Amino acid sequence: MKLSNHNFVVFFITILVAANLSAETDSVPNAKSIYQAILKENGLEDKKKLGMDLGKLGSEEYILKLLKEESYWDRHAGISASKEFSSEKINQTLIDLYLEDYMTDDETGKLIEGSPDKFAKLLLGVYGKSKKSEDKKKILEVLRSSNSQEVISLYKKEINDPKSKFRSEAFDAFSANNWERENLFFRSFLEDKTLRYGVIKFIHDHGSKEDKPFMLELLKQKSTPAGECAVALNAIKKWGSYSEQEAEFLRSLQKSSNDDGIKIYSISLFGEMRSEPVRAELCKIADSAKSQNLRLLAAETLVGYQDVLNRPCLKKIAEEAYHPNRSKPGADDFIFAVLTLGFSNIVKGIRENNNRNEFLSRQSLLKKHLSLLDLKANDTK
Repeated sequence: MKLSNHNFVVFFITILVAANLSAETDSVPNAKSIYQAILKENGLEDKKKLGMDLGKLGSEEYILKLLKEESYWDRHAGISASKEFSSEKINQTLIDLYLEDYMTDDETGKLIEGSPDKFAKLLLGVYGKSKKSEDKKKILEVLRSSNSQEVISLYKKEINDPKSKFRSEAFDAFSANNWERENLFFRSFLEDKTLRYGVIKFIHDHGSKEDKPFMLELLKQKSTPAGECAVALNAIKKWGSYSEQEAEFLRSLQKSSNDDGIKIYSISLFGEMRSEPVRAELCKIADSAKSQNLRLLAAETLVGYQDVLNRPCLKKIAEEAYHPNRSKPGADDFIFAVLTLGFSNIVKGIRENNNRNEFLSRQSLLKKHLSLLDLKANDTK
């Protein structure tokens, strides 16, 4: 029987619809079987790989099931699936996990931060309703890469509001990725007591040699807080000449005993610099500083001089007993705060006096060095 053109078109469409219905019907058991396989799988990475397969099928139902599973490994598989397929319900569930589930918040945070504008509207809604300070801080952090005008307006609103509890968090998050476009805006808060430290850190991170005089001035002022001094020292390490670095190193070593933390930090930054004034100050510190950790670090720095003049100031620390680290605020404890500044890649010389074995090992090396210096001194007689 010969089909008319009209009947042929109808027949062809019917075949296509039937094929699509068949494919959709087949996808349901596929999604269900992958979901069940994920629950049975014992390895986290294998679960996550299966999760990606599930996401490619576009099954909202089973992705949501995974995201709500009791096992956090299964929730991780759901997060992997969400990288392949998303919906408003899935996005909202991811936000809930980011804010409430400490077992998956790192992973969900990375996913959200990778496509912040996709989540911006939902996150802004949560921000406006939430009474939890921690939620607001996490939202400010995860939206820092967003180009949404609504998000930018939120950051500026929080930064400009002197009564806001989230000014510092908003400043740090917003300045991380908008420093070039909003440079003058961020610098305008230099005299703001709440934001001043963040501005100085911003200048260090995104400024230039033109900002060096400002950093040098900070270091000259006795009233400059230790945290600001640490940032300024790093700026001189970046932009300063050799003589400027040496001068600031020496100035730091000559500070009062209340600034032991700054001394430790400056040794870690500039300890490779050699000069007689610096050697003499290190010698004084190795002999008489209150902090055993500081004395030990100064003594270790003196080893590089290979100078027999160092023998008297090395003997005390080379022979004394170990004292558990009981640093007062402003000394060794200061170092832990400094490491949160993002300068940990620079601070390679700091080694905490954490246990007796570590101390004795370092002390043993000093004794060997002293023996070498004694030998050298005998040759000069």
